[in-house]
Amino acid sequence: MAQPSIVTLAQKSQLGLTQYVKSLCANWNKYYAMREYFLDIDRGYYREGDLTRDHIRAAFANRFGDTTKLQNVTIPLVYPQVETFTSYQASVFLTGEPIFGVVAAPQYEDAALQMEALIKHHAETFKWRAELVKFFRDCAKYSLGACEVSWNTLRVPDIITDTSYSATQGRASQILWEGNALKRLDPYNLIWDMRVDCTDIPDKGEFAGYVEAISRVEVKQLIRNLGDSVLVNNIKTAFESGADLNEYYVPQVNPYSLASMAGLLGTGGYVDTDWRSFMGLGAQKENTRYSGLYIKKTLYCRILPSEYDIKVPQKNTPQIWKLILINDVLIHAEPQTHAHDMIPIVFGNPTDDGIRYQTKSIAANVLPMQQVSSTLVNSAIASRRRAVSDRAIYNPLYMRKEDVENSNPAAKIPIKSSAYNKVALTDMYYSIPYRDDQASVIMQEIGVLDNYTNNITGQNKAQQGQFVKGNKTLHEYADVMGNSNARNQMAAIMLEDQFFSRVKFILKTNILQYQTTGAIYHEENKQIVEIDPVVLRNAHFSFKMSDGLVPTEKIINGDTWKVGLQVLGSSPQIGQEYNIGAVFSYLMKTQGANIKDFEKSAEQKQYEQALAAWQQAVQMIIKANPEATSANFPPQPQPPQPQQNKQPVEQRVPTILEQFLTTQSAGHNNDNGR
Repeated sequence: MAQPSIVTLAQKSQLGLTQYVKSLCANWNKYYAMREYFLDIDRGYYREGDLTRDHIRAAFANRFGDTTKLQNVTIPLVYPQVETFTSYQASVFLTGEPIFGVVAAPQYEDAALQMEALIKHHAETFKWRAELVKFFRDCAKYSLGACEVSWNTLRVPDIITDTSYSATQGRASQILWEGNALKRLDPYNLIWDMRVDCTDIPDKGEFAGYVEAISRVEVKQLIRNLGDSVLVNNIKTAFESGADLNEYYVPQVNPYSLASMAGLLGTGGYVDTDWRSFMGLGAQKENTRYSGLYIKKTLYCRILPSEYDIKVPQKNTPQIWKLILINDVLIHAEPQTHAHDMIPIVFGNPTDDGIRYQTKSIAANVLPMQQVSSTLVNSAIASRRRAVSDRAIYNPLYMRKEDVENSNPAAKIPIKSSAYNKVALTDMYYSIPYRDDQASVIMQEIGVLDNYTNNITGQNKAQQGQFVKGNKTLHEYADVMGNSNARNQMAAIMLEDQFFSRVKFILKTNILQYQTTGAIYHEENKQIVEIDPVVLRNAHFSFKMSDGLVPTEKIINGDTWKVGLQVLGSSPQIGQEYNIGAVFSYLMKTQGANIKDFEKSAEQKQYEQALAAWQQAVQMIIKANPEATSANFPPQPQPPQPQQNKQPVEQRVPTILEQFLTTQSAGHNNDNGR
C-alpha cells in the first residue's frame, strides 16, 4: 500500500493554503472567459444555438402538436466532424488489448507479462477507455482535453469464507485495492496555469486542479479513502459549511434535457433539502448539520513550503502538493512523493500550431460553415412560410385585422357593412405575388459549404459512414482513404507525444513505486500471473501503442501479404530458414485475426510426432510379418492429459517421443535376447 506522507500543519499554514486555492479559483473565473467559449462550441455541437423568438415559438408549437409551424433548422456539420475525429482516435489508441502493450528483452519476459497484466487490470477497474473517449471528444470540440492520472486506494467488495457459520458459507467483505486511475476532467470546471502551454503543465506548470459537486455520502467515502492524511479537526467544519454554488458550473445546453440543473443548484434543490425528512425518516439526529451538496476542489500545485510556514525537509525547494477543499475548508494537504515528479493532470492539444491558446479546434473551424449553411436553409424555410402564410394588403376600414390573420385555412372573411355596394373587393384586399427564384440554388450552395467543411478537417463522407457515388477500384478507394487519414494520423502523433507519452511514464512509475505483491489472471495467456514488485523494478521494458497509430498498409501491403502466404506454403527452402507457423500467425495478426489461441502446445506436437513414429514402426512390422498381431506392436503413445495441479519435479520428465523411442529400443533388445 502506498503510504501517505503525513505532515502536521499549523493553523497558519492551513489558512495560507486555503487562501491560495480560493484566490486561484476566483481569479480564474474573473480573468478568463473559458466557460463562454466552451458553451458556444457545445451549442453548435448540439445545434441548440438558435434562441430567436420565431424558432422557440415554433418549437413549442410542434411539441404541443401544432405541426403547421416551421422551426428553423441548424445544419449538422460540427457534430459529424467531431465524432469522426473521436472515432478515429479511439480506433488508434483504444483497440489494443491491453491499451498499452509492453515490450521487453527476452530475459525480462516475466516482468513484461506482470506489467501487462497490471495495466489491463487497472484499465478495467477504472474504465480507462470510457474516460479517454470523452478526452478525445474534448480535444475535437475545444482544442484541449485533460485527464488526471493518479495512484488511488479504494475499498472494493470481496467474498470470504465464513468458517464461524459454515465451512462453505460465503460472507461479503471489503478489501483495500490500489491502482492507477485515469479520469477525464470537465473543462468547464478545470483551472490551470495559463502562463505555460497546457501540454507543459505536468513539467512546468505551477498549478492545475478541478472543481466537483459531490454529495454528503461521497464526502464521507473520500475521507475514509484518504485515511490518516485527512485533517481531522476540519472535518466537522467542512460538513457544516455552506457551498458557494457559483464555483461549480453546469452549462445549460439542451433545453429539452432529461433533468434540469436548476433543481440541483438552485434554491430549494439538493443543497437545502433535508433528505431524511423528505423520505419520511424524521429530522437529522446527528450532531453534525449536513448539507445536500458540497463543492470539492482538488488542486495540484508547486509551492515553496517555507512560504506557508510548513515544517518539512527541503522547505525552500519547490515541491508538488495535493490539496483538497470541501466548501473552501481544507481537509487534505499532502506532499506528492511520486518518482515521476509531475503534476498528474495531463493535457492534450491535437491541433497545436504554436500560437498557444489562440489555436482553433476542429469544432471552432467548422462552426462558421454550419452557421452559414443554416442561414441558407432557413431562408428556404422562410420562403415556405411565405408561401403558406401569404402576404397581402388590406383596407382596415372594410376588414378587421383578426379576420384577415385567422390561421384557419377554411375561415371566411366578413366585410364591414360600411363597404356594402361602395367598394370593389379587389380594392379592399390585394395579395402580393409570391416568387421563389433561389430555392434551387440554395441546396447547391449548402453542398459546396459541406465540401469546404471536409477540406478544413481533411475528412470525407466515407469516413463518416456515408455512401459516395462513383466507380472506384479497390486501390483507388484505399488511396483516397489513406490520404484522408493523414491529418487524423498527424493529430494522433501529436497526442502520442503530448499526452500518452507522459501518461505511460506516470503509469509505469506509479506501478514500480507503489505496486505490492498479488496475483492477477491474464486472459490472453490464460494463466495466473504472480506480481513481484522486485522483479518489476529490476526489469527494463517500454510501452508500445496499438497498431492503429501506424496504418496497416504501411506495415505490410495487402498484395504483398497475399503473395507472401503463397510463397510460405510452396517453398521448402523458406521452411528451413524460418518457423513457418509463427510467421503465419504474425501475418494473420497484422490483418486483425489473432489465431494464437489455436496454436498447438508443445505436448500436443510431441504426441503427434510420437504417433507418426509409432504408425511408421507398425507398418514396418506388418510389412516384415503380415501375420503380426497387436501383441507384436510397440505400445501406442497416449495423448497428453490436462494437468490440474502441476507439482514441481526434481528431474526433467522425458518427452512423449523420447518415451516411445526408449520403449521401442527396449523391445528390440528383448527380441535380440530371444
